[in-house]
Amino acid sequence: MSLQDLLEALGDREAWRAHAACRGLDTKLMYPTTLGRAGDNNSGPAQARAVCNTCTVRAECFNTAVANDEHFGVWAGMSGRVLRAAIVRRQRELRTQEMAR
Repeated sequence: MSLQDLLEALGDREAWRAHAACRGLDTKLMYPTTLGRAGDNNSGPAQARAVCNTCTVRAECFNTAVANDEHFGVWAGMSGRVLRAAIVRRQRELRTQEMAR
């Protein structure tokens, strides 16, 4: 595989980002610094999850989070422990599938 082939494959794999509901938004929205507790002026991850709820490429977003082992931010409408647990579960599934081959 040539470098050009590799770059094209990577570009295709990330093409979903052009359709992401969060595209062009301030990255601070998707990487909130607060937990968004009741009474806070900052809604934390809830505002980011609301953006994700309108998104048509959530599956691709989640697959990217799994591939990159993301533990921070909001990905595919998930954050914190929920995101980490979903990533670990999916990575385990992928390893099991790989071993079955």
